[in-house]
Amino acid sequence: MVLAESATKQPTGLALISCGNVSPVGERSFIEMDDQGQGRQRPPVAYSFVAQSGRKIDQSTQGTIRSHAMREFRNRQRQDRQQRGVQPVSARSGYRICRCPPSLQSSSADEASSSQNQGFDTSSEIGGPTERCHHCGGIQLSNMTPPQQVNILQKPASTVASFAAADFDPFNSIVELPPPLTSKFSGEINAVKAHAITFCSPGATKTDIFPEALRTPALLSSILYMAYSFLCAARGWSNPELALGLKGAAISEINRKMLHPSTATCTNVIASISYLSIGTWVFGNPIKEVETHLTGIELMVNQRGMDSLGVYQFGRTVRKYLFVQHILLAAIRVQSAASIFNLDYQASNPMLNHESPLFCPRGYLQPHGCSEETTQVLNSAKSVVDAVIGRDEGLITEEEFDIRFFDTKSQVEQLSSSQDPFHNDWIFESCRLTVWIMLTAIETRQPLVSSDTAATIALVQALQKTGIGDNWGELSGVLFWVSMIGSASSQRKPGHRILDAILGRTMAEIAFTAANFGDVVEPVRRFAKLQMALKKRGEEASEGSYVLGFSAPVLKYDHS
Repeated sequence: MVLAESATKQPTGLALISCGNVSPVGERSFIEMDDQGQGRQRPPVAYSFVAQSGRKIDQSTQGTIRSHAMREFRNRQRQDRQQRGVQPVSARSGYRICRCPPSLQSSSADEASSSQNQGFDTSSEIGGPTERCHHCGGIQLSNMTPPQQVNILQKPASTVASFAAADFDPFNSIVELPPPLTSKFSGEINAVKAHAITFCSPGATKTDIFPEALRTPALLSSILYMAYSFLCAARGWSNPELALGLKGAAISEINRKMLHPSTATCTNVIASISYLSIGTWVFGNPIKEVETHLTGIELMVNQRGMDSLGVYQFGRTVRKYLFVQHILLAAIRVQSAASIFNLDYQASNPMLNHESPLFCPRGYLQPHGCSEETTQVLNSAKSVVDAVIGRDEGLITEEEFDIRFFDTKSQVEQLSSSQDPFHNDWIFESCRLTVWIMLTAIETRQPLVSSDTAATIALVQALQKTGIGDNWGELSGVLFWVSMIGSASSQRKPGHRILDAILGRTMAEIAFTAANFGDVVEPVRRFAKLQMALKKRGEEASEGSYVLGFSAPVLKYDHS
């Protein structure tokens, strides 16, 4: 297996990630509490080995491992505070970033005085004027230049201060990383870390992924590389040297792990390659490179067994992410996912989280916090998705499909024709454009990737005017659907990196916050079915089968 480095958007010349035929070995948990502090003597490190003959261990042994690890971790924390004299960061020393939709934001002069009334003036400390949101009081980043955003993100809130202020390599183990990189870009690297934990980290990531990343240089580097890919795509940050450095650090550390049979297929290595592949995809590198990484993950999971990822919470979290990632990236390319990522899962009681036209256990979407028109558009989208998949699976006839399609198209046309282009409900506009892209693909019997470039550009413009910083809050499932359709329809077109970045981050949030395994996998499987059904309809059209007999719809969108 070779996980190759090949990039057109970035400099080349990185080492290859390679793995020979790794013989299966019995798993053994090794717990060592040591952060290799610099410049001071420490007592001998306490550690213990816990033998394990199979894939599962009993609850008492798990409890012993956790208790031992946490006790040593807390002891080391107390020692560090005593030696360094570090005091807990106060809540007032942090800077809150605004996540509100544009309609709730304000940049009036009153906000500057409000900021001073709160006890600190951010403009003087940051080095320039800042704009405060009238609704939440947080700092607005939308109108700032990338250097100003870096300066803001270097001043994290108390919940992220310890992580963001830490050295890039707390282990002093990334020897292949050029020394000038950490000294030259230390501020920017810390800003990327702050972004990673504030923008890309829902609860499970903070509790499961980041603690493991702080112990695993490969995983930490991959997370930072993925986070930086979003900043470059969605916010205009651009530093090829830093991007190459982060990628090189991740690859070299993954190589180091894969040299040893005992660690070559461990969970944190699989997670590291998974994050690396998403960053590579968002940066716009050739899809062959991404496919190579995904093939490597498939081989590693096949060798150790998918069930083995479910022993500990970290592995269960990574397993959900792997399922979603593989099925989604295959669906975007209109391909079938590998069989190991296409297993049946146990049915569970839906928690009604992350609902969308692709996932609606109740049968009718009633999302909170959106307009009546948006609700109608979403249910129209659900109707057409159900019709396409139902027609492909033989659940409805072609005549029934045509009736439902005409009805849905008529409803969406009435909404779009009655709306003012300047209504400022950009979530509605994003959903409306997404439905139009779907309807056009169905009507013309073309795949989503053949969509009109003007439509995808309009979707990007609408999305950029929404509050994508918080993944649309309670409407994260809707954003997941919008970004899936948008990414699939924009490949090799202007703006596709922005849509890929939004999709990658939303995918991570839903994978890590969905209450049930099926809640996160089912929307992606429905999207995969939609893609394959559209492909089949296109093949039927090329063979002379029945085609809908009317012209393609015209997008009613004001690009001004």
